[in-house]
Amino acid sequence: MLTARLDWARMDAETRRRLREADWADLGIRLTAYATWKARNYRWRTRQVWALAAGKTPEDVAREAIAKVLDGTRAWQPHRGPLLPFLQGIVDSLMSHLAASADNAIIEPLHDALLDAVASREPDDAEGADLIDRLRRVLEQHGADDLLALLASVREHGAKPSAIAVALGTSVNDVNNRLKRLRRAALRVLEAAPVRERT
Repeated sequence: MLTARLDWARMDAETRRRLREADWADLGIRLTAYATWKARNYRWRTRQVWALAAGKTPEDVAREAIAKVLDGTRAWQPHRGPLLPFLQGIVDSLMSHLAASADNAIIEPLHDALLDAVASREPDDAEGADLIDRLRRVLEQHGADDLLALLASVREHGAKPSAIAVALGTSVNDVNNRLKRLRRAALRVLEAAPVRERT
């Protein structure tokens, strides 16, 4: 099966031999673990490291990296270094492209859209103001006083965590944690809005 997937024309005898002799089960496990770790360094619209953009998983990314070596798309040269680090470099590239893909951007910019509207002194339009009001009402209903205070501070001082921390008399770490919670709440408000309001 392995030999059928190799592009012999692009590989020298030593490369072919090394690829045939490679422990692909072990490499696959190690590369999938690496891809999973690498996925944690990016923001995904799914908010899950096991469900990335474009319906892919870290295992899919690892499998694609291996396929690129086996079909000759990415030429491994044994004399330049071991196979696993070479495969990890391909995973790095694939993961970066996936994170920057249009599919991952579909929801990702929405995470900060409402917060950006709050931070601006004058919302761009009535629609943005309406979404901000919806967010405020949701926070009030849930008794999220700390997030309401954050919302007011963002409006007054902008979205810079250090400025908000000084205004609220708290740490930047606390502000960052609150901002994450506020973004999640904002995303829920955006998702609950009628389609016409989100276009």
